[in-house]
Amino acid sequence: MTKSIADEQNKIRAVYKKLFSKYEFLFFASVAVTGIISSFLTYPLVDGYKYNSGRDLIGLYVPPVLAVFYVTVMIYRKEYNRKLLIKMVILYLVQITPFVPLFHQAYLPTPYDDFAKSYVYARNIVDNHTLWGGDKLIYTKAGYSYVTQPGYRYFLAAQLLIFRGLYRVISFINIGLLIVGIYYLQKAIQVLVSEKLLRSGMLLVVLLALPYAIKNLLMGMPESVTVLLLIVFTYLYVIRRNKATAIFILGMIPFFRQNLLITVLLLGFWILFNSREKVKLVISFLVPLLLPLYHNLYYAGEWRFFVRIYKLLYQNNPFDRSPIASINYQFILNNILHYAGIDIQNGRFTVPLVAVIFLPLSLLLYFIFIRKLRPFKLKVIFIIVTLTAVVPTIFLGNAYYPRFEFVNVIVMLVSYLLLHACKDPKPQTSHLRVC
Repeated sequence: MTKSIADEQNKIRAVYKKLFSKYEFLFFASVAVTGIISSFLTYPLVDGYKYNSGRDLIGLYVPPVLAVFYVTVMIYRKEYNRKLLIKMVILYLVQITPFVPLFHQAYLPTPYDDFAKSYVYARNIVDNHTLWGGDKLIYTKAGYSYVTQPGYRYFLAAQLLIFRGLYRVISFINIGLLIVGIYYLQKAIQVLVSEKLLRSGMLLVVLLALPYAIKNLLMGMPESVTVLLLIVFTYLYVIRRNKATAIFILGMIPFFRQNLLITVLLLGFWILFNSREKVKLVISFLVPLLLPLYHNLYYAGEWRFFVRIYKLLYQNNPFDRSPIASINYQFILNNILHYAGIDIQNGRFTVPLVAVIFLPLSLLLYFIFIRKLRPFKLKVIFIIVTLTAVVPTIFLGNAYYPRFEFVNVIVMLVSYLLLHACKDPKPQTSHLRVC
């Protein structure tokens, strides 16, 4: 009996030494205990809350942020193997155990929000076994083509098909997927960026952007899925060197956010330019890219790619004879100030915490990236690619700040990683050179 207990203890010690370096377990345990305590304290707020997002769900933010904080510290210390991913997932699951009784609780879309529309579309897709987008169910005077951004409704429909309804467990699963994506983005940063200070800044921006990423996800907005696709694309292309799958994922992005079409096309051209398998990659790229066209042609009989619902928000009056007088300069200025973490709504000057904690640092990194990229052609390509993401949102972006800025920050990071890989920054990563 004594020998059996000793054997078990030896096995536990062996697992411990295999998983944790010196003092790491104390760090891991401290984070876990902090997260568990937070979950217990915020449980009453989440219990019985009936909507998909809101301040009462603050408890859902703490476990993923702490888990990614743990990963950020460990990656900074150059530990980014698969064991770290497993430990992050375990850490997240341990922290959310107090919420397990709430997993089966149903919730509702916040009324009149974008997620409410997506839910109507997705419910129709599941209940009627159709791929028709269903925009006419909301916009009754519209035709059968897409009116709003198309992709997210199908992501939601897939989850409704699995779970048969909106249950709180879906939120926890989606957050789990998000932090796994964050892990792979941070791993790519650690592998590709050799300069310690720059790498630290990039890792920090990703961590600080996470609270808004979670908010966007809980609100049921397409930007969270868009960001995950950008991360998967980057990791597959630069680290795994799976060009066909990577460019297929890249082609999916405009299905979720059409304002990124030009950005995606430029990144796609860059991949094709640096590849010998051009025909295969063109097909892999165009098949998902043209999804809106397939839908509108089949269901509405229209050769239409872009959604119908868009406004020239930078214009006060589109019918004004004087183009200069019709421009809403305050709208444009506000969207520019957004990147400094400043928002002006209805004449009120505000500095939202969820934006200011990561956007000013991101802006600083942007100019550092421009200075660091060599040769000059990579600098020019980086500026052009990022501006194709930023400029449309300055003139057209509206509501739910900082959703557009958040996506553009990720575009900036992944564009730099793709172009930086051309420099072959580390001798030991020469096999990752992509051009």
